[in-house]
Amino acid sequence: MAPLSWLIDLVLRTMWVFLPAMMANQMPLLARGIPVLDVPVDGGRMWRDGGRLLGDHKTLRGLILGVLGGVVTALAQASVPVPSRYVMALGVNPILVGATLGAGALIGDIIESFVKRRKGVPPGEDWFPFDQLDAAFGALAAIWLLAPIPYDVAVCFLVLAVPLHVGTNRVAIRLGW
Repeated sequence: MAPLSWLIDLVLRTMWVFLPAMMANQMPLLARGIPVLDVPVDGGRMWRDGGRLLGDHKTLRGLILGVLGGVVTALAQASVPVPSRYVMALGVNPILVGATLGAGALIGDIIESFVKRRKGVPPGEDWFPFDQLDAAFGALAAIWLLAPIPYDVAVCFLVLAVPLHVGTNRVAIRLGW
């Protein structure tokens, strides 16, 4: 395979594999106007430094709808015929794949938020590059529990995570989300 076609195939495979994680990571933003389950994940608890564990912006609504977004995306993907090299967790139920990728992405984001609060970075303030990589590392760690992901796909996802995050945030800001 020629280098350019190999690179294009790698990017497409990577995007396909991690689409449930990417959707899960966007769901809290898309669902923030929904009043149901607008309850902070940390329950308002404080850490020993006197600051909130996470803050009001990490909600059960975002977590639950994010995981559901990952599941719905994986189910939709399972209905589309693609070459087997695009499916990293062959034989694994798509519901489990979507839930794992979605939960992994959001747990990565929650861990990063906890560290961000400890460093004194306010919610919503950009913390480059951690804000761009948290969900990617979480999704990678989670999916590796189900199936070994080829290293080229894993590295490609980490490389793509920064521009994808920045790009989707710019689109969201322009749309008024």
